[in-house]
Amino acid sequence: MSLTNSVCSDTEAYALPRGGDENTRLKNQHPLFEDYAGGLIDASISKSDIHRVADIATGSGIWLAEVAKLLNNPTNVYYGFDIVASQFPENPGPQLGRFTMVEHDMTKPFPEQYHGQFDFVNVRLVVQALKEAEVKTAVSNIAALLRPGGHLQWQDLEWTDIAPYPPYPDYDDVRSVFKQHMKAYGLSECLPELVETSMQEVGFVEVNAKKSWHDSSSERAAGATTCVTTAMQSMLPKALATSLRSEGSSVDEATFQRVLKQLMQNLESLVLSGHNMKLSATKVMGSKD
Repeated sequence: MSLTNSVCSDTEAYALPRGGDENTRLKNQHPLFEDYAGGLIDASISKSDIHRVADIATGSGIWLAEVAKLLNNPTNVYYGFDIVASQFPENPGPQLGRFTMVEHDMTKPFPEQYHGQFDFVNVRLVVQALKEAEVKTAVSNIAALLRPGGHLQWQDLEWTDIAPYPPYPDYDDVRSVFKQHMKAYGLSECLPELVETSMQEVGFVEVNAKKSWHDSSSERAAGATTCVTTAMQSMLPKALATSLRSEGSSVDEATFQRVLKQLMQNLESLVLSGHNMKLSATKVMGSKD
């Protein structure tokens, strides 16, 4: 990616590509985050009461498809909402239930036709997309989708916890680029905490958060590290462009490509040298009063 292409859509914080290879990456990382969450739907929530489901920031819709298999009810209704439609499945094949994909930005009110229509709403992995100033608005908009007694489940990374183990000095430059990118766009490194507070303020009841640490010494550590570093490599072009712009640096294309190549190599060497990434994910849940 070139420097010019990296900085297009300056108002959008999201640094990952969309469609094509990105759908494959999302499919590959899905089992990791399902494992982190302890399943698709938290064990504290009765599945027998879930018949209408919404997935926010649904992307390729993989979470919805897996939940439909879990609930195993052909009369269930599933809606996937995302700010862009480019990752929606073109030919999803046979599905267990009725599926609808809708292009919508969760920071904007949902159309009234969806208000009070869902038993369960899921949000997952928007830490690199949802700005801190928009969190409470998004939670309020999502609350409107739920029937009284319906559940919201929000799963996201604690960005501050992502770090190589053992420590790896060459990661520091990568970390600095992402930190500057997130600051420039007003993204929170502790998004789950903001979600929990916002849910309480909006009026959700029984709000609670469960934090899960990935064991960097476990047999699954290598797979998790590959997922995280691959995502970082996909985000680096946009993040680096943002970082350079925030520093006021005047950088030509050749310099941009040189720095980008070095950062990519830093991540590759981290994996090749046997380091793993420590990370944590937090699941925030609550019910609509």
